[in-house]
Amino acid sequence: AQENTEVLRSLTKHFVQAMLNAPAGIGKRLSWAEAASKLYPFIVNMVTVRNLERDAACPHFQLGGELALTLVLDFPDCIRYVLEPDLKDWNMAFEEALTRGLQNLDKLPVKLETVGKPPNGVVCLSTFDGYAGTRILAPGAQRKIGKILGFPFYFGIPYRDFLCCWSNRASEEVKLRVRMRLAKDHQSKDQAISEHVYQVQAPGQLVAKDPKETVHFLGNITVIVSSELMFSPRKPGSDPRRF
Repeated sequence: AQENTEVLRSLTKHFVQAMLNAPAGIGKRLSWAEAASKLYPFIVNMVTVRNLERDAACPHFQLGGELALTLVLDFPDCIRYVLEPDLKDWNMAFEEALTRGLQNLDKLPVKLETVGKPPNGVVCLSTFDGYAGTRILAPGAQRKIGKILGFPFYFGIPYRDFLCCWSNRASEEVKLRVRMRLAKDHQSKDQAISEHVYQVQAPGQLVAKDPKETVHFLGNITVIVSSELMFSPRKPGSDPRRF
């Protein structure tokens, strides 16, 4: 009994200390002026969204199948998901907040590792900042990867901290090996996201299979969900009906 009491005291001390050391602002709602520089897009599995929505609505966009695009506030040692009450406080739609988040994402460093030579080379990005997979949405990252592999190229996000890209001109053996690696990492790593394959068809165009037939506009990105899902940068003032 005494041993259990000591364990309980130790755990209580740990959690109290963690709360005292939590980044300023993590426990309170931030104004837009406070939040704007901390805002980032964040790709997760739809299971994560469903778990979050047990407490409050989590604004998101489903990126074909099991991928979901959410928004987070980034603090020095943790992140906090943006929920519906946050957007109401900012008097802002999800698409507007996403535009700022994408601008912040594009400023993050992109350090690529290439294994093999094109067309059979594989380009990887592994980080521990939580945004490795999400960087596939950053224009700068797409340009760097496309410069190595050419367009179109395939990509996978088996878990949060790993992005894997390869050319559609790669040999069938390379494609099979990559698919096996994606499946293995998805099953064995923490923060699993997806074992499925997606494609960057051209700069700014992300493609995924999805049976829906709808069109959405997310800030300066056009998302077409039909037999393909495409992200296309749209110039300010351009006709949104033209793609």
